[in-house]
Amino acid sequence: MSEPRSDKAELRRKMRALRRSITPQDQRTWAAAIAARLSDHPIFQRASSIHTFVGALEGEVETRAVIDHCLERGTRVICPRVAGDDALEHFALTTLDELIVSATGLWEPDPAHCELVDAPRPDVVLVPGLAFDEAGGRLGRGRGYYDRFLVDLTSTTIGLAFEAQVVERVPVSERDVALDWVITERRTLDSRKARA
Repeated sequence: MSEPRSDKAELRRKMRALRRSITPQDQRTWAAAIAARLSDHPIFQRASSIHTFVGALEGEVETRAVIDHCLERGTRVICPRVAGDDALEHFALTTLDELIVSATGLWEPDPAHCELVDAPRPDVVLVPGLAFDEAGGRLGRGRGYYDRFLVDLTSTTIGLAFEAQVVERVPVSERDVALDWVITERRTLDSRKARA
């Protein structure tokens, strides 16, 4: 039986290749459909604060329209910034103009112009990933940033993914945090029910 670590490495390789194969047009179309599904979600509609990635990596769900929508309706928006080898910092955004491109190619809050949020407790956390399963299993990039962030939160967690990123089973370890929901351009998955 293969180890979870090698299973994860193989799945990461496959999913990175898959994400590179998604055309920019499909990426934009699908991201718009995901944003529409998210905006219809009752939990998202009730949220007074959200934490979200921006979505700048190749094949990743773009969330600028979601951020813009939240800012327009007065929802507090918090975005992460990679602060080191094992940590995220969190900043409140008031406009998309406060985002800058990091050395790793990520769009992140500009710490010179955004309010640092020391211990964010958002109502909803939107989570990126390479692969997801219906039970809320998630495969990240392997650094563990989100698992460390999510482990002590009571926020509702929603993975945003293209349908092609949903696999039968994501190999998980005891440190991996399962998500509450996964939203793709085709469906909204209640992962809590899938785990019940």
